Amino acid sequence: MYVVGVVLIGLGITFLIMCGVALIAGAPVIGGLICIGCVPVPMLIGGIALVRRAEDRTAGGGVQPAECPDVPGSTPVGIWERIRDFDLSRLNWVGWLLLLGTFGFVGVEIATLVWLIDLGGWDHRLAMKVAALPMVFLAAGFFAGNRWLLGRLGVSIYRRQYKEVETGAAADGGT
Repeated sequence: MYVVGVVLIGLGITFLIMCGVALIAGAPVIGGLICIGCVPVPMLIGGIALVRRAEDRTAGGGVQPAECPDVPGSTPVGIWERIRDFDLSRLNWVGWLLLLGTFGFVGVEIATLVWLIDLGGWDHRLAMKVAALPMVFLAAGFFAGNRWLLGRLGVSIYRRQYKEVETGAAADGGT
């Protein structure tokens, strides 16, 4: 069930991106929004629900949440460790909304760039080369800034970690 959920999440994100690109490229807006509501959104919701159900079955149900581990420092190595530890399967609903909001922000960036290119009569290739890196930094900044703001407000984007459930002889001290 876990694997099916992860596949649904991956396909949902892929279809959501493809629908967004189609909308930006000039597809009919109403039809595109209907397609987004009928295909990728239910895939994402169903995939998240399947993954959560599978994780809850293996987590032990009524076990109390573990303490949060120490967050790596703000050194370059610590930041790199935090980026490497980012896991989509650990996101809660707020985290998923932030991730989808970031995708929406990227869509708005792309739509604005296309509108400015058409308005100004610029060369498409040159404009894309010049704007690509700042757009990536803006999207990363949008995600990181909102994540920081949510953290300052006490809202986590991650699900709580549960302690392992000891069963059998391990719970009795190995006797």
